[in-house]
Amino acid sequence: MAGQTYEAKSLDSWARAKGLRAENYQAIWDAKKEGKILSAGSAITPMELVAGLGEFEYLPSEPYSANFAGTAPQMIVECQEATEARGYARDLCGYMRAYWGSAFLDKSPFGNFVQPHFYLTEHACDSHGKWYQTLKDNFNIPLFILDLPVSFNGNKEAQIEYMVSDYQEAIEKMEQVTGRKYDDEKLLEAVEISTENMALWAKICLAQTQVPAPFDAKSLVSLMVPVLLGRWKKETLDFQRTLLEELEERVAHNIAHLATERGRLLHINTPPWYFLRLLRHPSAYGAVVLGPDVYFQIPGFFVWSEEGTALVAGKTPGEAGWELRAREDALRFIAYRERSRVLADMWLPTRRITSVVTLAKQSRSDGVILHFNRGCEAMAMGMGEIKLALQQEGIPTMDYDANFADPREFSQVQVIDRMEAFLESLGLSRLED
Repeated sequence: MAGQTYEAKSLDSWARAKGLRAENYQAIWDAKKEGKILSAGSAITPMELVAGLGEFEYLPSEPYSANFAGTAPQMIVECQEATEARGYARDLCGYMRAYWGSAFLDKSPFGNFVQPHFYLTEHACDSHGKWYQTLKDNFNIPLFILDLPVSFNGNKEAQIEYMVSDYQEAIEKMEQVTGRKYDDEKLLEAVEISTENMALWAKICLAQTQVPAPFDAKSLVSLMVPVLLGRWKKETLDFQRTLLEELEERVAHNIAHLATERGRLLHINTPPWYFLRLLRHPSAYGAVVLGPDVYFQIPGFFVWSEEGTALVAGKTPGEAGWELRAREDALRFIAYRERSRVLADMWLPTRRITSVVTLAKQSRSDGVILHFNRGCEAMAMGMGEIKLALQQEGIPTMDYDANFADPREFSQVQVIDRMEAFLESLGLSRLED
């Protein structure tokens, strides 16, 4: 790739992505006064379960804190310090401390903090186990908890049955709290739309595996906001269909994000939101950063190929031969989808090693950047083993320590120095301006 120059241009879909982000957050903040149900919880929660109650919005806590860190870094530190002043340890999840502080201080980047009618959340780590319990205890907000079994050696059918019963119990509790009768037809529609949106996001991410890359990591973390905040919405579906068509056109005609692409780097783990310029810094050396891998997987319906050698987009109910006629059908499909997608690999280090190495090869990365994220123990788990596995496969790595949501734990000079040394070790040199 040395010396080659590609045609490059900005994404036509970019303005709509930014517009949808603003529209979604405005809808969340206006939900209660407009008579909608407002729920909140983890971004991995099958939030379409709320759809049967009628019009609703859902505030996924991690994207909220990520947005907070990126747009209001001084405010997020204030909120984290408010949490710490109440006796909570500074080494807890950075997102959680920011979210708690936002609730305690009743302030956010969008005005006063918005309290949901109830929390509906799926547990994926120890922090999630206490995140919403603390909010329930402090603000007297109902909490409904869902479990995601991550044992891959157990009886898969038994795990799906357990998840279906979990979903059914949550629906019954939501009916009791809201006084609304659940409409199964609305659930069926939401599952169809959500799954197509998640599969589309997987296909959008897979476009990054092409050379040249049609978009980069910094673009990715903005383009994913609509599917994170409103994956059950038709407007999200319309946007993602248009975006995928645009990316396929760019791939077909070798239109790049970076005209001077001559190196490809995969970023593992969530980036520091308050310094996203980090993801664009390698462009000065002709390198494009792909990923981050976790944002391929959190909103995306990724599964393993039949051969188990590549990550591919999962199938919608129709493509998979599932006919959704009743509540039971929809709940079983959600359980099947959540249990089978590659996201579950994140919670088992041995399986995440395989998925990271596979993605590095599939994306034709020349090197991998590893974020040892002190703000999230779950995402940092096994990172040393992942680094070793990549090196054993002959894939160069660099790593840096930071906290994705706490600017107090980031050394810009140190990280940039490490990155530039890594780029030079790959044989890349700074391009002339």
